[in-house]
Amino acid sequence: MFSFPSFLREGIFECCSPASLGQPEFLSQEQHISSRPESNLFESDSGNLKLYFQKWQSDRHRLVRAVVLIHHGETDHSAWYNPLAVRLAAFGCTSFAADAQGFGQSDGARGYFESLEDLVEDFVKFAKAKWTEVLESQSQVAGGRPPGFVFMGKGIGALVVMKAMLELQPFVLQETGIMPVIVLLSPGFQFANFISDQSNVSCGLNSAQCARQPVAQCARAPVAFTPAGDSGAHQKLEHMSQWFPKMIVTEPVDPDLVSRDPQIVDRMNRDALCWRQGYRARVLAEIVHEQSTLAQTLEHNAEVFQHSPSLILHGSRDKLYSVAGSHSLHSVWCETVKTSGVFPRLKIYDGAFHQLLNEPNKDEVINDIAVFISSKVGSA
Repeated sequence: MFSFPSFLREGIFECCSPASLGQPEFLSQEQHISSRPESNLFESDSGNLKLYFQKWQSDRHRLVRAVVLIHHGETDHSAWYNPLAVRLAAFGCTSFAADAQGFGQSDGARGYFESLEDLVEDFVKFAKAKWTEVLESQSQVAGGRPPGFVFMGKGIGALVVMKAMLELQPFVLQETGIMPVIVLLSPGFQFANFISDQSNVSCGLNSAQCARQPVAQCARAPVAFTPAGDSGAHQKLEHMSQWFPKMIVTEPVDPDLVSRDPQIVDRMNRDALCWRQGYRARVLAEIVHEQSTLAQTLEHNAEVFQHSPSLILHGSRDKLYSVAGSHSLHSVWCETVKTSGVFPRLKIYDGAFHQLLNEPNKDEVINDIAVFISSKVGSA
């Protein structure tokens, strides 16, 4: 029987496979990261992956003021939300943040997911489970009442939250009569020039794999595309997404591209759980598709968004996602919900990069989020 060389099995074939399986590399390699505890794992909606989550709560508050569900962006993972979650816990919020499949300490091919819908379904499942968990705990407290519910997403996480709202808003409203709150950080509504100007692609291997599989270098090719450009470019990206879903089609996202703080840049460089190698073809295609349909989704589901207090925060110098995208969607959102009078708030931080929670003005950002949530949920 013919046996394929190992470099083909690990390299080119993996690049062409759409499946997202396997544990994160740190579990099998000697890296200075503690093993993930079973108590912090839950199954993906498909049941094929184990996903990791973190929880923050205060022991000083008898009642939970709000449940905050956080979806991280593609340049970080759940641990990067600790300062914000600690601040929210100080006034009675219980926060949960899960690592999406392919990121952080969750299973899946690194920096990859087969469909954005997979992330949405995982988030919906996780949100419902944690909401029910807190409600059951709250019901045992004398004078307990349903806590507020906050959905927070950053970067691609903002796209996930917007789509998940179509199912979660009716669920929360039916269960408790409470209108959920939305907070979006550096939302991925429109790519900045860093992505739209890309023209080179590579195979979907990390540097270590490429080093031991030199033949994979043959997969490099000058394939030009512009996510925000013409239909021909979109079609080319779609073809790569179908035939080479794990192929990396952009330059690496270096930490100094997303934060101005040298200490944060250094921390991200040392964080083995941060995916920095660039966007894979399937991931990029899924984001581009969602960006192109988001305004229509908002307009066609006005009843879901028109009564939800919403906050959009963006840095004016975000080099990953353009602030213009937030301006544009904010305008569509305001027009869509004008009959209710509950308009989304938009705040732009002058000079800030993508990692708003880790910028020099992070205290201002965290305070803005805390004040907004505090004003929209009940007293503890």
